[in-house]
Amino acid sequence: MPKITTPVEQTETHTETETQSPDELSAALNKTSDALAAIVTQIADLQAQIRRRHERLDELEMLTLEHSRLVAHLREQVQEAETKLGYARTAAGVAKGTAAEKSTASNVKTLQANLAALHQQLQEAQLQYSTQDTQARVETSTINKELEQDQAELETLERTRAELKQVRAETKEALGQATYAALAYEMRGLLEAERKLEEALAEHRAERLAQQESISERLADWPELVRQLEQELAPEEKQEPEDSPSIRLTKLLMKYLKLYVECGPQLEIPQQSTPIQVFQLFLFPDQLAKLLASPQGRVHLEQRLEALRTYLWQVETMERERAMYRELKMLKY
Repeated sequence: MPKITTPVEQTETHTETETQSPDELSAALNKTSDALAAIVTQIADLQAQIRRRHERLDELEMLTLEHSRLVAHLREQVQEAETKLGYARTAAGVAKGTAAEKSTASNVKTLQANLAALHQQLQEAQLQYSTQDTQARVETSTINKELEQDQAELETLERTRAELKQVRAETKEALGQATYAALAYEMRGLLEAERKLEEALAEHRAERLAQQESISERLADWPELVRQLEQELAPEEKQEPEDSPSIRLTKLLMKYLKLYVECGPQLEIPQQSTPIQVFQLFLFPDQLAKLLASPQGRVHLEQRLEALRTYLWQVETMERERAMYRELKMLKY
């Protein structure tokens, strides 16, 4: 496993980022993100290597177990062959001088040959098991040491990843603050320049208006020239075209609805009115379009307008009475 090539020490610290520009902080953020991505890749590779080492340990254990079982099985076969050979020798001794002597002696030779073959197989299996077991022990010891190193490196990588995450978060926060500061500084400069331009424009406009006001006086003896000059100056006085009736009405209605939402709950209720009556004054009549298109409807709207004027007068009267009451109260004390 290669050594870590992107330590936290190579990234920018939070203290250093405080004096850096947004471009520098952005570059530092990209660098930290790349380092973090490299660390994540290294962690994944190391974890895969650790899994492979454990799989190899399992394989070695299985191989050792299989050879151990083979040796045990051969030993059992040797013991069985030795037992059979003992029985055969006894039978051959009993059969001496009888017709079965020859067959029992042949059986003894056969069993002796089988036992010799089993002893050979057992010796070979024991030798193979011993060699394999020694190799497995050496390889297992090596793998366990490598696993210890892998685990230590993995812990280092995990700590580095956590530190890089912290550095990235701090750098990102510093980038936001630096961007905010740069934008605020730029906008303050633009606003200051705009303010100076507006002040200069106001001074020029005041000077121009003063000059314009003196036209009639300075050209009093030449009325025609006054009109001619005023015509020449007229385009400069023109303002932007007024909104169409549709736009004006829409804007006023939007303003009305906004005020109604904000101020509706605070409407004054005169003594001779009920809350419902007051709120109805501010509601649009049903079928407003038809009312506007008919003489009777316009009369109805005029009546509504007159009712609103009355309500306004009542509220203003109440406000004046309150003000007088407060004054009298202050004079009393």
